[in-house]
Amino acid sequence: MNSKIRDVFTLQELKVLFPEDERELIYIWKHLKWATCFFTLATTGIRTGEARALNWSDVLWQGGLIIDKAAKNDGTIGATKTEKTRVVLLPAKTIEMLTRWRNKSPFDQAEELIFFGADRNKVVSQPYLSMFFRPCLERAG
Repeated sequence: MNSKIRDVFTLQELKVLFPEDERELIYIWKHLKWATCFFTLATTGIRTGEARALNWSDVLWQGGLIIDKAAKNDGTIGATKTEKTRVVLLPAKTIEMLTRWRNKSPFDQAEELIFFGADRNKVVSQPYLSMFFRPCLERAG
């Protein structure tokens, strides 16, 4: 097994990273799409490849996410690491964030990517997400 030591954010750190005030949130994350993406990652524990492959049809608005695919390093979408479908619970606040993003997203059809890359048909790359995250942490202080 390939285990890594991982640290988690405290509740206070999450409040700083994801403030209630939308102007502050956008200052930190630069766009509601990215705030929603990282909030979804932080509150569900899904892998980044799984988040990058999410379609709007994967959201169970009553409180869950269907995880049945993942974005690969080459930009394709395939099976998850475990190759099994699972449902991950969505906290109410995460549903609120996803709803806000869907209401503002130019692409909100069922089979369209939630967190798209250069265009709506391309997944965002893992290196981009990794590179994007550090400046957000710095802006949050």
